[in-house]
Amino acid sequence: MSGFLLETGNLFPNYWVYAGGSADNPPNTLYAGAGDYSSLINGGFRNITVQQQPNNSFIIEEFSLGTANADLNNYQNGIGYAPVSTFFSTIGLSSGPQSALIAANYRGLGLPYYLWYSVINMLVQGGITDMTCVENEISGCSLPEPCDFYNIWHGSVFKIKFVGVNNYNFMPLSALSYTSESKCYLDINYLTGDAASMQNQVIFGATFMQQFTNYWEYNLTANTTTANMQLSTYFTNYNVYIGSASFSTHSSPFTLLKG
Repeated sequence: MSGFLLETGNLFPNYWVYAGGSADNPPNTLYAGAGDYSSLINGGFRNITVQQQPNNSFIIEEFSLGTANADLNNYQNGIGYAPVSTFFSTIGLSSGPQSALIAANYRGLGLPYYLWYSVINMLVQGGITDMTCVENEISGCSLPEPCDFYNIWHGSVFKIKFVGVNNYNFMPLSALSYTSESKCYLDINYLTGDAASMQNQVIFGATFMQQFTNYWEYNLTANTTTANMQLSTYFTNYNVYIGSASFSTHSSPFTLLKG
C-alpha cells in the first residue's frame, strides 16, 4: 500500500459554525510514502471512495446547492448530521457529469464562470442580497456583517456526488466562509486568466478537503490513484453529512427575483 494521508482540521476556525466539537487543536498531519495507514482510517465510518481519471480529474454526477434541516444536537461521528428534510437545485443548466479536481494547493471552491454565476445568483435568491463580488480570477465575495449574522449560512449546503459512488457529501456553505475584520468572506471563485486550462473544471480546494480524513492510494502496477475520504472528527460544522439516504423535500429556499 503506497500513498498519503492528510488531515488538516478546520481552516477557518470561527466559533459560530461548530455544534458538536471544537477546533481549538485541529490536526495538521501528513503521512507520505509506502506504508499501511489502515490504523488511521476508522472502519466504522462511512467513506467516499473514488478513482481518479487518467487526466487527474474526478467526475461528479451531481453538484447542487440547497438547504438541509437537521437536528443540531444529533451529530454522529463518521456520518455528520442526518437531515430530516432537504431541498436542492442543480447548479448551472445541466445535470450531466462534471469534471472536477481535488487540489490541496487551492484554498476555496473554484468554478467555471457559468457555474460561479449560477451559485452567486442562487445565494442572492436565497436571501443574501448585500453581497459584493469582484469579478476577476481570484474573485471572492464579501458581506458587510460577520458570518454569524446571516441565517442562510446555517442551513445552506452543497450536495456533491461522484460518479460510481453510493455515498454523497453535504458540504456546508460555512466551510467556505470566514469572518475577518467584522466582515464575512465567501471563498467561492471563478476560474479565468492563468487558470484557463481549468476553466471547464470544478476545483475542490483545501476548504473541501478539511471536512475529511483524506487517504490517497497509488497503485503503481495498475497506474491508478484512488481517493478515500471519511468525515474528520475535527470538522463538525452544522449540516456536514456523508450518506446515501433519500430525505423528504421541503419548500424551496430560493425566491425568484423581480425586476
